[in-house]
Amino acid sequence: MVVVTDENEVRRLLQAEHKLVESAWPESMRNLLGPNAILTAPAKAHKKQRQILSQAFTEAAMRLYLPTILDVSRYTMEQWAASKEPVLFYSAARAFAFDIAATVLTGTRFDGDTLVKMREEFDVYADGLFSLPLNIPGTPYGKAVKARAYIVAEIERLILDAKASNEAQSTGRKNALRLLLDAQDENGEKLTMEQLKDQILTQLFAGHETTGATLSRVLPEIQRQPHIMARMRQEQAELIQKYGDEITYEMLEQMPYTDAVLKEVMRMHGIVDGVWRQALEDLEIQGCRVPKGWTVQLMVKKAGLAMPEFQGDADRFDPSRWLEDGAPLKKEPKGFMPFGEGPRKCLGMLLAKMEMRALLAVLARGYTVELDDPNEFWFQDFKPVNKLPGRVVKYQA
Repeated sequence: MVVVTDENEVRRLLQAEHKLVESAWPESMRNLLGPNAILTAPAKAHKKQRQILSQAFTEAAMRLYLPTILDVSRYTMEQWAASKEPVLFYSAARAFAFDIAATVLTGTRFDGDTLVKMREEFDVYADGLFSLPLNIPGTPYGKAVKARAYIVAEIERLILDAKASNEAQSTGRKNALRLLLDAQDENGEKLTMEQLKDQILTQLFAGHETTGATLSRVLPEIQRQPHIMARMRQEQAELIQKYGDEITYEMLEQMPYTDAVLKEVMRMHGIVDGVWRQALEDLEIQGCRVPKGWTVQLMVKKAGLAMPEFQGDADRFDPSRWLEDGAPLKKEPKGFMPFGEGPRKCLGMLLAKMEMRALLAVLARGYTVELDDPNEFWFQDFKPVNKLPGRVVKYQA
């Protein structure tokens, strides 16, 4: 296997998907995501699936989902503030992301017991994605296979309910499942039941793992540097003065400082270290020959950390580096690819951005997160050893 960290080569090969390289994820991940998952689908199937799935992830779709996202964001913050026990924010942020993904994708707010069970099963499932693919009881992979069966059965039940009911339309709340049931490709073909199940499972995984982990990384940074939270509050105050109290899609698009905070988190603490690709022909990478069929790992996170534009203080958390006179940089560094690049660029990028902005807007308007230890050690830069215990208190200006 060849490991690539140069930002130009990483970008070039991501953009050359289906031409020079093709997706080559580990066997455990391919099996657990399912044969129809867009993340692992080969070129022809990927293009067809993306054409259909993208219809549920447009800007117009985001506007439909926003009321649901705000409902879950406010409910989550209220629950955190009301908790008499310490909130484990690493787990809580992932639970929030899962709740958003499940509600937006299926149109269903699970009852308490079912939601807890789904979260638990999904954690088991996610832990087995990068494990030795031995389906033996008690192994991470074996547990993940069992958890997947439970989750997929729930997804199938929701799909059947959606097909039999027009409730989503009558309430005015559209969801991705309803859009996907109606979506079709250029030949008029729709997704089959098996394809729907695998695609919803994939999007649940993507939202649960990446968005939740990114949000949990924001909290220590804003506590270590109180001026960051102060600027986020100021930004919300200015938006309220200009547009009123209601959080709208347009308002979420006008939060340059909050966006800069999220970009800096994704630059320094990117959740995806790298992606696997297989060479479709002999390649030359930085002067080295890579034979056809070899696996290439494109290190997206390292490419971002090594961006020449930020060398000298790359280890410092500084959201202002993403701003120019208070506005977003007109041209972002090429090495910044938190959502990937090319034909396989993250399908749920708009959804991820919107839910992170929504939760941080709700936080900045009325709450303060107090972590027990904002400097808690993260094992392999991936998981905090104590899961970030802390509390949420109501904020008074």
